[in-house]
Amino acid sequence: MNSFYGPVGEKVPELREAVDALLEEGADLSLLSGSGSAVVGYFSDRARRDDALKKLSGRFGDSFLAQAEIEI
Repeated sequence: MNSFYGPVGEKVPELREAVDALLEEGADLSLLSGSGSAVVGYFSDRARRDDALKKLSGRFGDSFLAQAEIEI
């Protein structure tokens, strides 16, 4: 977990709301990036990802999709 999540989330509750919203929309993982400049959601299911992007776009400012292929 990001050590800034607690203190930044207290000052800017919208960041916590964004993390929670991504999880509610089916993200496998959602977290605060860096010092709070972005909230990231990881989706293993493309359909859930696309639905979440549609539902949450504009709700928390700019929303965009970045795709990464990860082999384990």
